[in-house]
Amino acid sequence: MTSVREVSSIAEDLLCPVCLSIFQDPRMLVCGHNFCLSCLESCVVPKGQHQGTCPECRDPFDLKDAARNRVLANLSEKARLLRLEQGPPSGGTGSSYFCEEHEEPLKLFCSQDEAPVCVICRDLPQHQGHSFLPIKNAVTGFQVGA
Repeated sequence: MTSVREVSSIAEDLLCPVCLSIFQDPRMLVCGHNFCLSCLESCVVPKGQHQGTCPECRDPFDLKDAARNRVLANLSEKARLLRLEQGPPSGGTGSSYFCEEHEEPLKLFCSQDEAPVCVICRDLPQHQGHSFLPIKNAVTGFQVGA
């Protein structure tokens, strides 16, 4: 059976490097990098044009040449379905092992808020100055203290 860690690792490979969410309508540029269509459209300057530069390698691209990546689209959709079918962790009352806002794995525990957070949440202003533990360390600490 597939472990949560393995699913999490696969899901990380399905994140758009621009919006950091699971790919939506992924497009592959000539340079080989993949992005959501809407993310590519935001890279085109001025708006309404079709020319831009790749957010990763800065190679020029033409939006009309960006091919739809059907395999990546199918895998991304399956990852979204797995998260919906997965449900909350056993005994938990939360959403699942992923941040609802960023679709990132919940790898950290915020000591001040006493809640699991993803690496993106950690860097947001509402967690500035907070201390974090890897989630496994926090679980061990709470089990010892209980």
